[in-house]
Amino acid sequence: MKYLVTKSHKPDCDKPIIAKKGSRFSWEKKATIWDGWLWCTSTDGSTGWVPDSWLKKQGKKAVLKRDYNATELSANPGETVSGEMIESGWIWVTNTKYKSGWIPLGCLMQL
Repeated sequence: MKYLVTKSHKPDCDKPIIAKKGSRFSWEKKATIWDGWLWCTSTDGSTGWVPDSWLKKQGKKAVLKRDYNATELSANPGETVSGEMIESGWIWVTNTKYKSGWIPLGCLMQL
């Protein structure tokens, strides 16, 4: 699907979590406007948001069920992107310069 960026988005995190299936995390619920995301800390100390549905939780520990990349994409109004996967209010997109990352769905309009 193609989308038009209608609202700018700037990443919050300089060092996103990038992890393979089977990676282990500790997790906690933190206040956020986004349902379906948990704040996680990896064994190397990296922290960030991970989709709850992508984790197999065991108490306050969790294992990733699939590869995950928390990179967010900077985007400005007027740009076009291709959407690949929607998760809990966010979408993984690729821009015309072949850079990929997450953007909130509320920043986009489907073309």
